[in-house]
Amino acid sequence: MALEIGFYPAEFHNTDSTTGAVGGAINSSAVLPATLNSFLPEGISDYIGQSDRLRLQKIFIKNTGTTTINNPKIFLNNVKHVGQIKIATGTLTDSGTNATGYPASYSAGNFSEPIGIINATSIGTGSMTGNESISLWIRQAIGDNLPTETGASTTIGIIGEV
Repeated sequence: MALEIGFYPAEFHNTDSTTGAVGGAINSSAVLPATLNSFLPEGISDYIGQSDRLRLQKIFIKNTGTTTINNPKIFLNNVKHVGQIKIATGTLTDSGTNATGYPASYSAGNFSEPIGIINATSIGTGSMTGNESISLWIRQAIGDNLPTETGASTTIGIIGEV
């Protein structure tokens, strides 16, 4: 049986500006396509000597079916540039004050890069009942001195037992 999963934005889904809040509660009225550019704007590298171009965004992974998903895990696949996309599990209502800084209670150390299904990491409390959601922070950091670089690329994979 296939997992019935949907990706949803947080109430503050900021892809246009580096200012303004990000995160918050789930916005269940909008389903996001499973492409990175629907979560984060396309990033472009800064010039040599500049800081990494950092963006954060919160999304929700929702069990849209009625069957409980046990042992849900997440992983990254088809990673274009290792180190540019990392993820962290959030809470149902946490938020940040802008898209270029870490939300309160988070730092770079909270984010991991589970590349490949073999490195899939547990999310949530061990199961997701029908219509239950789990929040996820996505961190994009594009290093400086990559003048032709147009941004990170990855696929988010979700596995579990039904």
